[in-house]
This record gives sequence, C-alpha cells and structure tokens, in this order.
Amino acid sequence: MAADSPLARGGARIGDAVKFDRTTLSQFATDEHVGLTLFSGDNRSHLSLQPIPDPEIMAHGTDAQVIVTFDLASAFLALLIGLRRGDSIAMRVFAMSLLVGSGIDGFNFFVPNTR
Repeated sequence: MAADSPLARGGARIGDAVKFDRTTLSQFATDEHVGLTLFSGDNRSHLSLQPIPDPEIMAHGTDAQVIVTFDLASAFLALLIGLRRGDSIAMRVFAMSLLVGSGIDGFNFFVPNTR
C-alpha cells in the first residue's frame, strides 16, 4: 500500500480488512467518493474516500475498447460455429458458451453504477 494513497491517509495499515459499501464490480471514477468500512484489529471505522488516478494502470477507455473488441470477436466466432457446425450438440453448447460469455465482460462498462 502506497503511503500517500487515500486508504493509507484514512488510517489503514497492512493486514487490515476492508469492506466496500457498493457490491457491484466496477472501476472507481476519480470524481466519486467510495464508501468503505475499515476493520483494524478490534476497531471498526467507516470512511468515504476519493480515489486518485494511478498512471501505471491502463486507462479505462482503452480497457473498455479491448474488452468490447474481444467480446465482439467471441460473439462472431459463436455465430460462425453455430452456423457451420450446428449439427453437433457439443459445438452448439460451445457456441452458446461463447455467446453468453461474450456479453459478461463488457456489461459493466455500459450499465450505470447502481448503489
């Protein structure tokens, strides 16, 4: 944990447990506040922190573009397998798994955050 991180400034130490208020999996924007409960030994405190950007992490826009590209490729591959090998039950199941899986990764980028 970086010494200048919002979590460290909030009093967290290595070994502490953190429980986020929001249970949806998404990236945090730097203009929002993130609510969490910090468990440090027998102490428990609620914090509202504002994330800071990390220049070493890939930008969100590029991340979304890569995921959407792979999702579209998976959906196209599922369509091809379904059309070419629809006679095989195993290939139909494989095509359906590709089709279902192609929408899972990119789903979070297009649905607004729910709290």
